[in-house]
Amino acid sequence: MTDQTTTARVNLKATLSRKLAGAGKIAVLAVGSSLRSDDGAAMWTARCLRQFRWPSRPKVKVFLGETAPENLTGEIRKYQPTHLVIVDAAQTGRPAGRIAIIDLEWEDSGMTFSTHNLPLAVTLRYLQNCQSCCMFIVGIEPKSLEFCGAMSAVVQRAATRLATTIHAAVMHVAKGSLSDATVRKGRRSSCQKKSSSRRS
Repeated sequence: MTDQTTTARVNLKATLSRKLAGAGKIAVLAVGSSLRSDDGAAMWTARCLRQFRWPSRPKVKVFLGETAPENLTGEIRKYQPTHLVIVDAAQTGRPAGRIAIIDLEWEDSGMTFSTHNLPLAVTLRYLQNCQSCCMFIVGIEPKSLEFCGAMSAVVQRAATRLATTIHAAVMHVAKGSLSDATVRKGRRSSCQKKSSSRRS
């Protein structure tokens, strides 16, 4: 692993940890078609994520949106996530396999996402209007979107790395939540001892 790759991974984990800070429930929505080469990158990431063990808080649920993520909007709303992470193949002009965290204000940026039955922007606007949660996209730069082609090695490695990094970021957030809870418990215990001391 090169120094540049290590730095990129650390930066991605730090950014994800910052965006997921304070999460109670995290929904990961994977979008794309496994029949179109690298368009299936998000689906690969999602299946990797489902192999991990997750903390009790924040809770994590992975949704396989495939080419029709709009069909899962009802399930996502029912889950009531505090944070929604959308993973998709995104053509941003970067080298293949590059992972980027993308703000939702991307309609006029010239960026294109993988092909879906309903434009991703429509689905996200609907969720924004119905769901009060922190929402962002993680895009993986595809090398090929050829129909019936195999996923390229560089994108498959990136998709696996993204799953590992999301898990690491969630565990980091969970550790912070546990530390905060311990501090609050310690403060309550200290207050109770002071109160008992005053009464005696």
